[in-house]
Amino acid sequence: MQVPVSASSYLNILQNYHTRHHR
Repeated sequence: MQVPVSASSYLNILQNYHTRHHR
């Protein structure tokens, strides 16, 4: 399993999406 910046990017996008949808 190799995850360089996938997890970080994924989390960032997820949070951004969640925040946008929450607003």
